[in-house]
Amino acid sequence: MAQEDKDIILFQVQRTITALCKNFLNVLEDLQEEYDRYLEGSVGESLPAKVAQYQLAEKFLDDKHYGYLRKKVLDKGGELNRELQSEIDKYNIDLKK
Repeated sequence: MAQEDKDIILFQVQRTITALCKNFLNVLEDLQEEYDRYLEGSVGESLPAKVAQYQLAEKFLDDKHYGYLRKKVLDKGGELNRELQSEIDKYNIDLKK
């Protein structure tokens, strides 16, 4: 019964970690959308102002940097799940039902 109890706890905690990672990814997507709107929002400005604004913005969150951040969130979530599995394996757990 102890292994079944461990599996229940592990599943619930991993589900919560996955939800947290999904929320982080949603924040990154929101940031990407803000970035895109920022780049599009310079319509009507003088050319030198647009160029300066674009040069600054393009360094902020390009597709490569976005992909890096996304991968980092996913890697950290996977790492945390593996650490959790390793830690839970050290204990005998018996849930009262």
